[in-house]
Amino acid sequence: MDKHRHVEHSGFKGYVAEIKPLVHHEIMNRIADAERGADNDAKWFYDIVREYPSRPSGYRRPGLVMLVAEMFGVPKEESYKIAAVIQMTQEWVLVHDDIMDGAKVRSGLPTLHMKYGIPLSITVGDTLHMIADSMLSEFGKSAAAIGTLISSRTYNTLLRTSEGQAMDVNFIGKSLEGVTMERYLHIVKEKTCRYSVMDPMVIGAMLANQPENVIRALETVGAYAGVAFQIKDDILDMIADEAKFGKQRYGDLYEGKLTAIIIYTYQSATQEERAMINSIYAKKREDKTAEEIRFLVETIEKYSSIEKATELAKSYGEQAELALMDAFNLLPDNSFRPIFVEAIREMYTRDK
Repeated sequence: MDKHRHVEHSGFKGYVAEIKPLVHHEIMNRIADAERGADNDAKWFYDIVREYPSRPSGYRRPGLVMLVAEMFGVPKEESYKIAAVIQMTQEWVLVHDDIMDGAKVRSGLPTLHMKYGIPLSITVGDTLHMIADSMLSEFGKSAAAIGTLISSRTYNTLLRTSEGQAMDVNFIGKSLEGVTMERYLHIVKEKTCRYSVMDPMVIGAMLANQPENVIRALETVGAYAGVAFQIKDDILDMIADEAKFGKQRYGDLYEGKLTAIIIYTYQSATQEERAMINSIYAKKREDKTAEEIRFLVETIEKYSSIEKATELAKSYGEQAELALMDAFNLLPDNSFRPIFVEAIREMYTRDK
């Protein structure tokens, strides 16, 4: 394959649109394989298992895997299966996340637990998880030594992500008193950076047998870009059009999530406002009123906290780009490199 060939797509979104059918087809085939071995009385279950994988999705994570791999000369035919594992992991994580968050909307449609109840939805998430594990195991065996390394890396990433998620949900229902931006950023680095940005890039490089200095450079880029990505997600939760974002607006406020936005607000608020914020955050999602959410939104606007978070996301995004420029000589000079640069910039400039 000519790794310097002309690329017939426009930017990172165009690249993702190109690889998405290949990855999605692999995922659907694996679900179909599971269904073929199912008891006849359980066949209906797989229609529900297919729901999240069939819904609109950005495919950013598998896109990063395949883009970095192809930038280093690995053809799509050799990267799409591990990219499918990464996307399949995203599917089961979303099912479980939505249950934990009490979310009502996913990709513009009702969440699984809103449609089918929590017990069945947990079972769907577990099934997607088992299929993803099977895919990862098969990849590890088929790709020999590098497959074992990638499998180990993926396992460790998911373990760290679970720890970050635990820290995140452990905060819910608690006072913001004493919570620092450093605490928030630590959670983000564990919960989001590895799983959403850093490791998809690193796995792409590992597929191409890149040396340790390349891996370390991508980890640095991913650490900054991952923080920018999460802060931007917090911002979009506040300002994005629900139809475009695919989730309920103000979901973080209803869930009582720790975000850069609420930390900036709390740090600037009066004692009376802080007490009100804490009393609202102490409530369960279903107990929060529209009036209380309106108070939080108005207080956030009063202290320009979205603008402050936007500047913070931009700062981390720019640090990611600087780290990328420092590592530029490690990246092949081909038509994929500018797409990769755009992918990093898109982490904090995206609108959904």
